[in-house]
Amino acid sequence: TNWTPSYVIGPGTATRIHNGPWAAGAWFTDTVIFAAAPDIQLSGTYTNIIEIESATNGANLDDVDSDPDSNATNELFIKDNFVRDNFRLNPQIFDEDDHDIAQVQLTIEDWGDNPDAGAGRGVGDYGTLLTDNGPRHTVIAGLHMGALVDGESDGQPTADATGDNNAGLDDEDGVNRTDLVLVEGMNATIRVTATNTTTAPATLYGFVDFNANGVFTDTGEAVSVVVPTNSEDRVVTLDFGIVPTNGITETFARFRLSTDANLTAQGPAGDGEVEDYLVTFGIPPADIALRKSRTSAAVAAPGDDVTFAIEVINQGVVTVSRALVVDYIPSGFTLSANDANGWVGGPGGTVTNTLATTLTPSGTVDAQTTVNIILTADAAAAGIYTNTAEIAAIFDENDQALTDIDSTPDAINGNGNGETTALEDDQIDENGTVSGQDEDDHDPATVRVEPDAVGTLIVRKVVSGTLITNCAAITGADTDDSNPLNDNVDGCAALTQLSAAAAGQHFTFTNDITTTAGLITPTFVLQPGEEIRFENVIVGSYTITESLPNGWTLAAATCSDGSSTVAGDTLAGIAVTNGATITCVFTNTLSTAQFGDRVFLETDGDGLANSGDITPITGMVITATASDNTVYTTTTDVDGYYS
Repeated sequence: TNWTPSYVIGPGTATRIHNGPWAAGAWFTDTVIFAAAPDIQLSGTYTNIIEIESATNGANLDDVDSDPDSNATNELFIKDNFVRDNFRLNPQIFDEDDHDIAQVQLTIEDWGDNPDAGAGRGVGDYGTLLTDNGPRHTVIAGLHMGALVDGESDGQPTADATGDNNAGLDDEDGVNRTDLVLVEGMNATIRVTATNTTTAPATLYGFVDFNANGVFTDTGEAVSVVVPTNSEDRVVTLDFGIVPTNGITETFARFRLSTDANLTAQGPAGDGEVEDYLVTFGIPPADIALRKSRTSAAVAAPGDDVTFAIEVINQGVVTVSRALVVDYIPSGFTLSANDANGWVGGPGGTVTNTLATTLTPSGTVDAQTTVNIILTADAAAAGIYTNTAEIAAIFDENDQALTDIDSTPDAINGNGNGETTALEDDQIDENGTVSGQDEDDHDPATVRVEPDAVGTLIVRKVVSGTLITNCAAITGADTDDSNPLNDNVDGCAALTQLSAAAAGQHFTFTNDITTTAGLITPTFVLQPGEEIRFENVIVGSYTITESLPNGWTLAAATCSDGSSTVAGDTLAGIAVTNGATITCVFTNTLSTAQFGDRVFLETDGDGLANSGDITPITGMVITATASDNTVYTTTTDVDGYYS
């Protein structure tokens, strides 16, 4: 109390005047008391210097071997308690004996502040006080967490682990506090900023009381990582693995940094720092993925409907009761009038669909659902089109919006690297929040639109045969015998050529020839010498089958495509290529030793079966006698023919 701070000399100095007189050889003593500042941070040696500023006897006195002044640093050599040197004789090597130092070794300890109910351990009692062998570290330079460290005389337990902040510095600044919100079933990784500029490697010890029973010794509650020397503000990560499910809302953690080996959550450490924290448990983020695929053909034509399937998959531990899906319809397509899957908006651009299906956690039966979307290609569409879908929002069972652990649900197409350069088709296992990885709630599918590739297909009917030479006689009578018609069943002369027998004969064909208008002529009929022409036949492979009349055989069937084959009465594998004209010819002949004709009632005298006559004559019994006297009998068919 006798010392006065000197603001004239400068900060950190104080003066006191002692009044004599003192005879030669006399002395006096004085005491200076210092208090360590509340924010003093480091253990170590602290030096105090005291000097005679002046001596007077009415006037300033000269000192024979010193220079009285108020400058603590203008002497090169200060020797503790040394009073026999002559500073003036040689200031380079001698001590100034009116100037002396005193040193103090100061030890500062950093303590924790987790709750401590007193002696013993238990729920809410983390052994923080000295009476419970609480954790304490001797504070030294170059070894700490965060930027600050201070000292206490004992643990500072409080209910929320903030007691260390109530005096001195708020030094609990080393742990990333966002990592202290844990989620049951999710991985717990806690980042800590650590400095170690000492000459020895240090260890960062982490303790989390996952079951809140007051101890850090249960399985999985303690991990550590090395902090090498020359580390300054290094971010290191403590990985505790999956947070167990205990149904608690809060607990406590402790972090210790020291060069000491094998530290537990309690006891002394020779250096470093301890920081205690309150830990809370939050709602876990969801993990919803989306996968889009085309279920229609890879190539569509203008005007076609194209169907895409959108799978929504719950990969997380949180139940999702509602998901909003957005589909970005590409230019050149519109929402089809045939779509009845619940999409709203459009018809072009962006449409949305609210999926009310509850998606239970990953691994359960109801962890995924699928919704289709049908788009129509414009009339002028051509080329490759990419249709993309995305999760726009997800909600829990209380209809509260959820976040996604590895994606950003929204309705903005391409608003991140994970939706552009890093976007991968059908990738659902990457983390879109990491640069260079796919956002798995966003997926594309493609379709090619091409005008129909078409060709032309011609089917022609011909018959062939030889002269018939074994006919001796032929007669006929109608079925009721009321009007004999023998006048036009006039013997063998009329049957000498097969072509005469085939005149007017019908040959029926079935086929699968498909044009741009569809399968429009599944059955057609040709007479000898006729043909049918199909335009705009879609490129592909086709089959034509002939239904033969009684007594006729297929002599040959050929196509100009060069790849078709005949089997029985079927011509298969007819290859129609883009722009080509393919001609197929069916050649028929009557079976061996057969002949035939058509029976009609001649009324106009021209000898031809035409509109002036009564045709056909059905059911007439025809008897033919061969030159060997063999008799053959048949009946005219519905068209009046016999053979």
